[in-house]
Amino acid sequence: MATRFGEDTTTRIPVKNITFPDLTFVTQLGRRDNFSLFVPRHQKMAERLIIIFMGNNATSMLMLIKTLFPEHIVGDPMLLLPGMRTFEDFMAVAVYARERVNPYLYVYALSVAILHRPDAKGIQLPPLSEMFPEKYVDGSLFSRAREEANILNEQQRLPLEIPMDYTATDLEPEHRVAYFREDLGINLHHWHWHLVYPTQGPTEIDINRDVDQLRVDLSDIERWRDRIVEAVQVGRVVDNSGKDIELTETGGIDVLGNMIEASALSPNYNLYGDLHNFGHVVIALAHDPDHRHLETFSVMGDTATAMRDPAFYRWHATIDDIFQMHKRTLPRYTASQLDYQGIRVTSVEVDTQNAPKNTFLTFWQQYDIDLSRGMDFAPRGSIFARVTQLQHSPFSYKIQVENNSKESRIGTVRIFLAPKFDERGQPMLFNDQRILMVEMDKFQVTIKNNPKASTISRDSTKSSITIPFERTFRDLEARPAGQVDADAFNYCGCGWPEHMLVPKGTGDGFPCQLFVMVSNIADDRVDGSAPGQGTCAESSSFCGIRDKKYPDKRSMGFPFDRVARTGVDTLQQFLTPNMAVIDVNIKFSSKVEPPKKSVAMVSMEQKMLMQSQILCLLERPGEPIFVPKGSQRAVFDVPNSEYMTDKYRPLMNDLASRFKDATLHMPIKEIVMPNISQPLRLARNDNFSLFIANHQKMAAKLIDVFLNMPTYEDFLAACVFCRDRMNCDLFVYAVSVAVLHRPDTKGIHIPPLSEILPRKFIPASAFSMVQEALAIQPDGLRDTIVIPQNSTGSNLDPEHRLAYFREDIGLNLHHWHWHMVYPYEGPRVIVDKDRRGELFYYMHKQVMARYNIERFCNQLGRTRKLQVREPLDEGYFPKLTNINTNREWPGRRSRARLMDVDKEQFGLHLDIESLERWTDRIIEAINVGSVIDAQGRAIPLDEVRGIDILGNIIEASIISINPNLYGDIHNGYHDVISFAHDPDNKHMEGFGVLGDPSTAMRDPAFYRLHAYIDQIFQMHKSSLPWYTSAQLGFPGIRITSVEVATEVGRKNELDTFWQQIDLDVSRGMDFSPWGPCFVRVTRLQHTPFRYRIQVENNSNTTLAGTVRIFLAPKFNELGEQMPLNDQRHFFIELDKFSIRFRSNPRVSLIERDSSSSSVTIPFARTFSELEANPAGPPELQPFNYCGCGWPDNLLIPKGTAEGYPCELFVMISNMEDDKIDQPNPITGSDADSSSYCGLRDMKYPDRRSMGFPFDRVCRNTTMQLKDFLTPNMAVADVRIFFNNHIEPPKDRALNMTSS
Repeated sequence: MATRFGEDTTTRIPVKNITFPDLTFVTQLGRRDNFSLFVPRHQKMAERLIIIFMGNNATSMLMLIKTLFPEHIVGDPMLLLPGMRTFEDFMAVAVYARERVNPYLYVYALSVAILHRPDAKGIQLPPLSEMFPEKYVDGSLFSRAREEANILNEQQRLPLEIPMDYTATDLEPEHRVAYFREDLGINLHHWHWHLVYPTQGPTEIDINRDVDQLRVDLSDIERWRDRIVEAVQVGRVVDNSGKDIELTETGGIDVLGNMIEASALSPNYNLYGDLHNFGHVVIALAHDPDHRHLETFSVMGDTATAMRDPAFYRWHATIDDIFQMHKRTLPRYTASQLDYQGIRVTSVEVDTQNAPKNTFLTFWQQYDIDLSRGMDFAPRGSIFARVTQLQHSPFSYKIQVENNSKESRIGTVRIFLAPKFDERGQPMLFNDQRILMVEMDKFQVTIKNNPKASTISRDSTKSSITIPFERTFRDLEARPAGQVDADAFNYCGCGWPEHMLVPKGTGDGFPCQLFVMVSNIADDRVDGSAPGQGTCAESSSFCGIRDKKYPDKRSMGFPFDRVARTGVDTLQQFLTPNMAVIDVNIKFSSKVEPPKKSVAMVSMEQKMLMQSQILCLLERPGEPIFVPKGSQRAVFDVPNSEYMTDKYRPLMNDLASRFKDATLHMPIKEIVMPNISQPLRLARNDNFSLFIANHQKMAAKLIDVFLNMPTYEDFLAACVFCRDRMNCDLFVYAVSVAVLHRPDTKGIHIPPLSEILPRKFIPASAFSMVQEALAIQPDGLRDTIVIPQNSTGSNLDPEHRLAYFREDIGLNLHHWHWHMVYPYEGPRVIVDKDRRGELFYYMHKQVMARYNIERFCNQLGRTRKLQVREPLDEGYFPKLTNINTNREWPGRRSRARLMDVDKEQFGLHLDIESLERWTDRIIEAINVGSVIDAQGRAIPLDEVRGIDILGNIIEASIISINPNLYGDIHNGYHDVISFAHDPDNKHMEGFGVLGDPSTAMRDPAFYRLHAYIDQIFQMHKSSLPWYTSAQLGFPGIRITSVEVATEVGRKNELDTFWQQIDLDVSRGMDFSPWGPCFVRVTRLQHTPFRYRIQVENNSNTTLAGTVRIFLAPKFNELGEQMPLNDQRHFFIELDKFSIRFRSNPRVSLIERDSSSSSVTIPFARTFSELEANPAGPPELQPFNYCGCGWPDNLLIPKGTAEGYPCELFVMISNMEDDKIDQPNPITGSDADSSSYCGLRDMKYPDRRSMGFPFDRVCRNTTMQLKDFLTPNMAVADVRIFFNNHIEPPKDRALNMTSS
């Protein structure tokens, strides 16, 4: 290490050799664990580390230690801390502890020590936002920050902008004050206050969460509260020795504060408990109080983040109620106590530049934070994040005062601000208004008596409650000694942020009252010392002064800390001559000053390397990371043994020499991994299901970790670290989602899951033959293993006639890929996509239409919707092996009954009554035409957004409008059916294929469930107004003819047949010899064909339109011609594309190949193809996102030997009604597969409802399709002929790459 990092070292800091203290207790908190000052065990760890850091080099030091931790310092502390007597000793132990102790705990304890050690006085601390920027800055920013740090030199870097509303939207009313709660300065203030005033809790606490050694009983909190309230009511508390301590008007509030905060100064912890901290803990763990989900505490559990949470303010409103009970017991201030004889305030004015008198101006202002000092293992040099904060224009007070005495006087000027009206617009009574008085400033002034009148001027930047600046790492390096005011900052850095001094106000001016009082210094002075003298007068109102008493003898908040004297109802009545009040307005402007942007690029060479790395990452996911991968025999070179699992770490050196065939070495960056304990709860050999809420949360956490890696190099390192530790299915899913959604992996392709995890797609019986071929036969001469067509059942089961459809590999890959593009949980930016809920409805609606046509072709009736309380007739036995559990997937017998599910191992407890209740609520919402959101507001299910809202509710992703009310019926029914074989865990079976998106569509029950789901959607669609002829028509456009033609020239006749394809399964065969090994499967295929559409443009101008092509059966399962209101449910979308029609010539011919369909994927890119050509041709660029498209081989239904009669519908709609304003124009094949999957980073490319024009009921319930037509539509009769022969696979050599 010394030689590796020697070249760029310019300064070496020698560290003294000392006898190291025992850090055993402190290091019980893992380096990657969360640390909370509200958790008593963490307090004890902090206490121990502070004691170690504090040392014993002065009497005052010993007094501080004994004051903070009295019960733990017994005898001479010098014996406890040998050697910690000098700054050099302190520095040495700090260096020793730095990489051993949890970073948050370390920084806290070190900061407290620097603030309180006499020999560290004047040493400055940088703001926590630069040490741990992740506590304050949107995590999604760090990938861009690391990219800039790695690619651009420091002079080229531009600030990275953070959106103002990245945590929520204004649909959440509380988000309206997010600018306040999430302000960096406010949260830094709270953190810094707890540095200045460290807390320390007791040692005996019951335990409920083993991980935190914590037990919190709500009845204890209530009992502590009741005891404190009782003490307030009787006016005294009982200390540890049983003595009464009076709650006097001078010391009572201090005693009460120590009790409620429960610091070491609490007079009787055992009696009055730990109300404040345990309240924080209860709220911080409300999402997982019994550690059932292995969740850690939320932001409320960290002093650096607690003020972000709305619950912080509700909890402190509760705490303040107790303080106010005490304050109401105190005698009221008399006029003589308030007055200052001889002093009279005659006028007050606020002067703001470019504003009317007595007007404050507020606005948004951006500023830059240097992230680089908190970005571990990143290149040096500043990298800035640009955040937006509330700001006000600087202003000054002008206070006119008369001194009518015979001598100069010294006074304390106290300035407060309060709203003039309450939330109902009523003038405030004094006893309400006093609670809302915010202190703006407090300072001393000398008032001369000659002349009698004088003007006091004071700039807002000098406020006694605010921090006028922040000292950054850069500032401290440039000026290590600092100035007097900067020296003060280190203690008073807990002061209120200067930019938040003035409330936001409103656009038309928020009316407030500004109160000014000049009080007598003789009643204010502490120990004869004037306030403000010393090293730390800045921010003293909120934080005190270092090494001095609080600089004001009056009660904090004076004169508004007590109930007003009798006869005072308004602020005006409260005034004495030494006070004044003026009306002021706070005007808010929504302008933002000044935004900037920066752009980073990634080269094609980097993309190619990244593609290779992702392929190696996903190949043979059950095989350790150190085994060479791919045709290049690539291996990841991990930076240290920590990347190895415990099993292989001791063998690291041996393994490197053992696998000598590696020809490509990929170095992996060393990073500090975030906490991944939650996804690690799912064992490597457990089942993983996206339909189980607990697993969704695990996946969301891992996705969040991967997405928030600052650079691609960090992302790759995190993946390598996780790969051999995580459940394989979970890992592959999370990596795939991250690759799909990270900006720096755009254009990186994912190989098909059928090659990564072939056992999800290929019958188990094939794999013994595959392993034999790999082990015995040489590469290039291996047999192809042929999979029989009827490998899962026989035609004794009528449903088996559809096995070719349900078990089609492309179909199941589509379903898997769709759920990668649209994950249930994760960062909201990747979940909350344009029209996601509507797309969930439409994609599954199309699945059902296609499945039902296949049923008609096989002489079966349409799918019956699920009857929850009746036996499920359809059984299914998949014949697949689960690679994780090494067991066959469970089957389900025919006529199985659906039961309540109680599967503790999956964290799943689900009763059918709940599913029915949720369904009833959704149906009720459809009937009344509106849903109720989480705030109790009615949201209409209108014809524009209604289906999208409904889709989000039924799918139940994190963007469901009210999951508590409407539940999770889609995933819940998937779970109930997938556990029908063992609902109560009696046989310890995992879920069936319906529990996995990559296998669910194999099961006949999938289609019965989605027939049930679609029925609910149709209730809503039936409530919408039907389309009028004007909405359907396109004036000037007329379709004169439509036909389809195959390559051999047959018109309006489509051909289908069986075709074999070969799949290389070797990339998913762990611990097997390398080299391709193919299995041969048979699938439905159709002959390529072309649409020919003749169109007339009868207008005088060029027109743009959208061509929409659908296919539907002409007759129902009984052979009867269908009315359109029935037939519309069976229209399958074949294609949709835009085109322009010239008016000269008037007639044009549109020709379109079936392979260009907007719903299908024409191919899947294999490992070998991606290795040979990582970038791929241009038409492959959208594949990674649109890979969820419908498989091309299933574009056309199977048909029948005699020709299955269908109707081909073509419509051209007006582009003016279809087009969407996109952030980037759609070009070329970017629209491929968009009908079912949307477009990456863009809106859905069609403004019409999905399925238009067949998504609503028709104006006449008996009309036929021909009656529905307008001139811009046409219909042609077509037949689909099925030829029961098998075509051999195409030349495999085209898809192979040599080693």
